[in-house]
Amino acid sequence: MLDIQFADFKYDHKLVYYLAGMFAGLAIFIERKSRRVELALYALPRAADSLYEIMYQHKVLDKYPNGEVALFAAAMAAIMYYYEHEPDAVSPLVHSVLSRFIVAH
Repeated sequence: MLDIQFADFKYDHKLVYYLAGMFAGLAIFIERKSRRVELALYALPRAADSLYEIMYQHKVLDKYPNGEVALFAAAMAAIMYYYEHEPDAVSPLVHSVLSRFIVAH
């Protein structure tokens, strides 16, 4: 039997993370087509936050004060766009919550 411990590895290679991310990204094809946009709306803010943190660590970007507010605003803008233009892409829960606060013209 193969007994491999994480301590046996001296370092992690970036290729492992790229391949794991690629295979995890393929999981979107398991979802129904009607839920793919909703899943993308869920993952987009987290991906944007990860991208910002990587760019900050590599000193490509400076620290942005209250950056989570800007990220929240961008995420809400995407949700509101789909609520207005493609209501079938938004889950029924989100649609019912937003319809209580947003009055249609």
